[in-house]
Amino acid sequence: MEVEYRIKHLADDLNISSSAARKYYAMVEEQRSKKFERNRHGYVIFNQQDVALFRKMLEYRDEYEFKLQDAIKYAISAIDGEEASEEVVSNNDNPMDSLKFLSKEVHRLNNLLESQQEEASRREDMLLKIVQQQQESISRIENKLDEREETKQIVESSEDETEEAFEDQKELSLEDDDTQKEVPEKKKSFWVKLFGG
Repeated sequence: MEVEYRIKHLADDLNISSSAARKYYAMVEEQRSKKFERNRHGYVIFNQQDVALFRKMLEYRDEYEFKLQDAIKYAISAIDGEEASEEVVSNNDNPMDSLKFLSKEVHRLNNLLESQQEEASRREDMLLKIVQQQQESISRIENKLDEREETKQIVESSEDETEEAFEDQKELSLEDDDTQKEVPEKKKSFWVKLFGG
């Protein structure tokens, strides 16, 4: 839900008096194609875009030293997207004011462009770092998989050797059993030979 400002909040936010805020909103409504919203009690309310319009208006009035009417036109143009700026420049009484405004606007736009280029460069650097980190992670994962495969092969080889040793032990055990069976027969046959039988 969007924040709604009333006259007092608008005045506090813009650091102006409530009477000045009333005067400004009446002047803006006079020049603007749309009226400010009213709440269910009939009080004027402002949204964040409206507050941005008033800030821009004060900026044009204070920084560019424009008359209040011209500052309002520029602010409406900047915030609402209307094409009033050309009209203001052509209708401005003092061409030096227009030139001053345009010069500051060009400077502002150049600064904005530079900051956007810096932001784009910063994001590109971040993306490159992320890609590099992902490649390093993939390489580590591949190494771990290779190590696991080697370990698996060693375990399988070890199991095979253990199984072979077990089979060999089993065969030796069977041979020992056969040998033990033969020994009593030899003893028997020896006893039989000795005592007859």
